Amino acid sequence: MRVRILLLIALLSAAPLPWLFGSATRQQREALLALSESVLDRISQIRQLEVKTPVARGIRSRDQVRSYLLERIEKEYPPEQMLAEEIALKTLGLLPDEIDLM
Repeated sequence: MRVRILLLIALLSAAPLPWLFGSATRQQREALLALSESVLDRISQIRQLEVKTPVARGIRSRDQVRSYLLERIEKEYPPEQMLAEEIALKTLGLLPDEIDLM
């Protein structure tokens, strides 16, 4: 889970996604929410498990996503573990050298 959060931050930092964050048109936002519904349905079918409670979803700005992820990381990771994760991800080629997680 922690590695996924780190990778998500790295991707959000490196990839411009204006249609997904903030500047999306109403149609794009509606299409994205519809896509999330179809993904949830497909996952339910694959796992053969019924969705028991509604899944919170919505469109967030890049800054909102970044703030949320940084807050979560600060709560879950001591600085020495962040450094170890950064070194491991860079060694495996999963994080570019120019990205600093600290």
